[in-house]
Amino acid sequence: MTTFEREYCPTCKHIISRDRVNLSSLEFRRLIHNITDLDELISNKDYLYRFIRSAYRVKEYVDNFLEILENKLDNEELDTIKLWLLSYINNEDYAFPPKEISLYKFLCSDNSDINIPFGEFYDNYSHWIEDPMSKNRVFRALLAFGIKTTMKRIVLDGKTKNTIMICISKEELLDLCRKNEVNLETP
Repeated sequence: MTTFEREYCPTCKHIISRDRVNLSSLEFRRLIHNITDLDELISNKDYLYRFIRSAYRVKEYVDNFLEILENKLDNEELDTIKLWLLSYINNEDYAFPPKEISLYKFLCSDNSDINIPFGEFYDNYSHWIEDPMSKNRVFRALLAFGIKTTMKRIVLDGKTKNTIMICISKEELLDLCRKNEVNLETP
């Protein structure tokens, strides 16, 4: 496998710069979850190709991805294709978004309902992992995963306060882990 070849200006022979857009894995995950039919997937095929190209940067690999995607569009169901696409950002050998994968494993490792303030959840997460993501990135990663937060009033030290809460049942969480193709076998 070789990387993309450099392009040179035919007149002056200087290297022509390429756009190096690093597309967000969170936006990729969000897009995959929002696709509802094959036509919508086909209309986003260019974005998927650009995302894989920006992430992997090996021409033969990206061309192979596009070839496999075309084959899957003709022969497989939408849910199977979506899980296959998510495997590209959940790939632990390549570790494209290693901090996101760690967050999702932390989230799915507890086999109970989650009903805690976001700040407490973030503190637990930041103590669990050596190099945590920022609160903003964790919040966005939870939304991309499919967890919506809610604003609730709680009583703390005799005072009523508004706080952002993460409220999700064990069954809903396991379903999200399945939909996001998060492998819980390794910690």
